[in-house]
Amino acid sequence: MKRYYKIFAAITMLSVVLFFSPWRAEAASIALDGTVVSNEYNNGTQAITIGTNSDRMLIVAYGSYQGAGPSGMTYNGVALTKIVERVGSFSEVSSLWGLVAPATGTNNLVVSGMGDWSAYGAWSLYNVDQTLPTTFSSGGGDSSTASLALTTTVDGAWVITSIEAEPTITMTTSGGANSWTFEGQSFQHAGGHTVVKATAGSQTMSASLGYGARWNMTNVQIKPVATAAATRAKVTILGGKTTITGGKVIIN
Repeated sequence: MKRYYKIFAAITMLSVVLFFSPWRAEAASIALDGTVVSNEYNNGTQAITIGTNSDRMLIVAYGSYQGAGPSGMTYNGVALTKIVERVGSFSEVSSLWGLVAPATGTNNLVVSGMGDWSAYGAWSLYNVDQTLPTTFSSGGGDSSTASLALTTTVDGAWVITSIEAEPTITMTTSGGANSWTFEGQSFQHAGGHTVVKATAGSQTMSASLGYGARWNMTNVQIKPVATAAATRAKVTILGGKTTITGGKVIIN
């Protein structure tokens, strides 16, 4: 027993323990794969090509002036999930749908049960967090301007908007990009646009309308995928052999 304690004491005296603090996780920038695809006036099938990028997500914005809908959407036979919907007083609809990790290649987006005077647009994105979005907002009104706020929770998020309105729609969001606009007959209008929100916080999406009338909007936050944060590691140097277990590194 005496010999055992002498060896233990010698090893302990040679031990060196170092700690490494974790660094902040970095997020990849969300990017658009190709161009935004849109269709209109009750044409419920649209071919979409999705590349082989990592961390993919398909987002579809839908707008219908009357007749509600849609009853569902699929891409390559896989159902999209309705993220948020706004139904107006005359069954007008603005909604946003999503699919995580859609199949690559060219496949059909099929929109079922479309309402009257409807249109939709699709964004194929990558470098996106692989969970369906849970931060969204919806609203509507009767005026010559439309606006709807959303508070993003992470830096570098995209905000995507779907809007339908009786009058013509002109997007006015500061720093925004107009992705698609459908101008039908005298009261059949829909559109979608985006903003990259560099710093998390409140973002207002807005549009000017041709005259004062009913409108409905929905917003959703798309989060960028984040790299894993470093784990706090303990390094113990005892001389000789090195072993690594989880976040603990031991050199014997």
